[in-house]
Order: sequence, then C-alpha cells, then structure tokens
Amino acid sequence: MRQVRRKTAEPASRQYLLKAKTEGISLSWNNYESMLPQDGFSLLGLTCEKCLQGPCRLNPFRSENSTICGLDRDELVYSSLQKYVAKNECNEVVVQLVNEIKDRASSWSLNFNALKSMASRYEVEGENPVLLADGLLAKFFSLSTQPVRGKGVDSLLALAQKQQTLKAFANELAEVLYPATGSTAREVGLGVLNPKAVNLCFEGASPVLLAQAQQLAEELKEEALSRGAVDGFNITLIGDISARFPLSSVTNEGSAEFAILTGLVDLYYIGQDAIGRGRNVAKSYQTVIVDSALVIDKLDLRDVFLRAAIAYTQRDTGKVLIAEEKELIEISCNLDVPIIKAQLEQGVFKRVCLVGGGSNVKVTGDEVALKLAQAASANGVLCLTYGNAAISIGKYWALKGDSSFLNIGSEFEASKIAELAQKLGPERVVAVFPELSKAADIQLALCLAAGGSKVFTGIKLPVDGSFSLAHDFEEILTYCEPKELATKVTAALVC
Repeated sequence: MRQVRRKTAEPASRQYLLKAKTEGISLSWNNYESMLPQDGFSLLGLTCEKCLQGPCRLNPFRSENSTICGLDRDELVYSSLQKYVAKNECNEVVVQLVNEIKDRASSWSLNFNALKSMASRYEVEGENPVLLADGLLAKFFSLSTQPVRGKGVDSLLALAQKQQTLKAFANELAEVLYPATGSTAREVGLGVLNPKAVNLCFEGASPVLLAQAQQLAEELKEEALSRGAVDGFNITLIGDISARFPLSSVTNEGSAEFAILTGLVDLYYIGQDAIGRGRNVAKSYQTVIVDSALVIDKLDLRDVFLRAAIAYTQRDTGKVLIAEEKELIEISCNLDVPIIKAQLEQGVFKRVCLVGGGSNVKVTGDEVALKLAQAASANGVLCLTYGNAAISIGKYWALKGDSSFLNIGSEFEASKIAELAQKLGPERVVAVFPELSKAADIQLALCLAAGGSKVFTGIKLPVDGSFSLAHDFEEILTYCEPKELATKVTAALVC
C-alpha cells in the first residue's frame, strides 16, 4: 500500500488504507494502478465513440489515417476535448431553481426585490414572480443555445467562457433563493460524521436538493429517533463546501472512500456530474448508494431518507472506525473586488493565486494544493480557492484568521473567479489546477486562460495526438510534472 499512500495527504489515510487492506477492499488508487498502463490512444485524444460503428482510434505514428467517417487526427483530438468543454451542467439546476421561485411566488419567503434586480440585469420584464421566473428561464436557454462557431483552441476557449456565463446565471438565481452574505465557517473532516445520527453524504447535489434535504431532516426526525439515532439526521457534503447551507464537509472527492470506511455513512448521494468514488467500498457496508437520476422531486428524496434510516440499523459495529480529525474553515461569501484591487495597488499583495480543481488519482494533488497555499501566504500573495480544493487545503492547514487566504464557497460559486480575474486584470492573476479531473475544472481553467491569466496544471490534457492543438495549448496552459508544480508556480508568483 506504500504507493497508494502517496496519492493523498489525507491525515487519516494510513488507518483507513490499512482497514481497507484488512477487509480486502480495493480502493480507487488500487484500481488505477492495476490498470496501468492506461490507454495511450485516449491519453493522446485519438479515440472516438461518437457512433456504434467504432470505437475508432488513430495511430499516432501514421501520417495519413482517419476514422471510419473520415476525421483526421486534428479533428479527432478537437472533438475528444470538446465534449468536456461544451458540457452544460447548469440546465437541470436552473429549471429546479425557477420552479422553486414559482412555488414560493405567493409566500413571504421569496425576495422579490432580488428577483426583480436580477431580471433587470438580464433585460427581463414581468409584473409578478412567476412571469419574471419564466422570462429568466427563457433568457437562460437563449444564452445556452447560442452557437460557438469554428474548430480549434479559440473555439474551445469561447465555449469555456460560455459555460462560465451560464454558471454565473445559475449562481445568481441561487442567490435569490438562498442568499449567502458576509463570512461564515464550516467544519471539515472525517470527524463530522456522527456515530449517533443517520449520516447522509451528498456529492454534486444542487442547491434546491440540499434545501429540500434540510427540510426533510426536520420533518422526518422522529423516524431517525425511532431507529435509535438519537441525534436525528446528519447531512454532510463530499467534495464541496457550502456558504448557503449550514452543512459540514466530510472530505474532498478524492477521499470519499475513507468516509465510507468509517462505517458511519448510511447514504451516499452521487450527483449527475459527480465522480462518486465510493461505490466499491459501499458494497461492503450498509451504505445506500443513490444516483441523482433516481431523485426527481422531494417525494423521491423522502424515500431516500427512509432508506438511510433503515441502513442506520444495519451498521456493523465491528467495522466502525471513528475519526476525530476536523478543522474549521472560514468562507468569505462576498468577493469585494474594489478592496482586493486596492490591496494590489497598495502593495499589500503582489498577485492573486487561484488554487482549484478536483481530485485525480494520478497525482498527490491535494499535497500540492497545500504547498501552493502556504507558499502564496509566505510570499505576500492573496490565495483564493473554492469547493473541493478548499477542503483539500483547509483540512490540513488551520486557516482561521489568515487574511491572505480567501475561500469563496462551493463549486457552484466558481464562476465568481473568472469575473474577478477580468476586473483585476489578467497579469495580476495566476491560476493553478493541480488535479484537473472533470468538465467543470477544464472549463474554468480555459476560461481564465482565455482572459489572459497564467494557468498551470498538473494533469496533461489529451491533446498530444494533434501537433497543432498541442502547440496551441502550450501557449495558454502550462503543464508541470506534479513534483515540480509548486516550485514553478511559486517562482511565477514572486517574479
């Protein structure tokens, strides 16, 4: 297990890696290492599964070859990457938010002034909340269906910017319903799992679903108590941190398996775009796995809670291994751009460094993220982070009261970063993604690069199958071997 242990800086990793070994459970790191070497064609971007005539793959050593339908290497690499950059993760969330606004239209729980203000910014008119909500939905779909023409790096950058625009729209809608203001703090770490409660872990859940979950935790509390869970339901997050809801975060997405290995997770909800790395481990425990496709409305979610309560009664006490580790992480809900700009102009900070991204089994990226945050703080650089990366940094390093570190909130709030970079100027912002692992990470990285910011990554994009695309990407993304990443980024920050 020595090789595996180096893939995470999780403080509690050793005891849970040994526990998995004792119980004969294969973790994601084991699975990754067992399938090495990975498919070289896919790593180069030279595979295609657009239709059932394939899958096609092109030989990188032949100068003249094409897919069954005639795509050459440049076209194939482009289309392989484009599927990530063009992925729209906001449609379902926006529909949920609009429906929630309409449901609240006749109650005092809706901030009508905030809704009108947003509608005005998007040139949407209406005499009541329902009309405004419908108008905003139509506006969103108008934005989402606007085409991005062309092929090549420029079109990929434009697509990435478009996705950030859509995410910013969704974030504004969420702010109308669930405003987050000022600063707050959240507990993070395996220690937030409560042995006396029914523990529900949500990864990749929408704001509406989390709000419904909070309501159900109160409505169904007696159900938990009747099963012996004296502390009721305990709703937590995996791979994210929330400013909108008072929920603790168990771990980053890369260490989700450790959460289940505690024996305390009764339900693990996996969102549509979440990685959901705990599936294999859950098979050996009472943990109920629920896919987002099975939870359409609050009634479905109610059934999920009842299943979790039953799972609580099926815990194997002999498999429970409680962790004590947890930290308090502060969240700065509002990014005050004028203040940050003034601090840069006055020399309080030299630059702004964003540390973002998911969890990738290929590298020990959480350790790199921690080193970068500490280096930024030591060299007069303002470090910003969010979501999964905020957990990766915060649970290893007490950040309470550190004015050179700002955690802006959840993965959902990441669109604020692109807006901040645009207002501050690209020369003042350096972005680092040690562990690119999913579409949202790639989109934000490319959006910042499109704005002119220096962007580093520890994960190479699958573009080397095309000489021209690989060359163009070298101009906008700086890839570094993970062991060199912290050093090279630190040098770029202080120069």
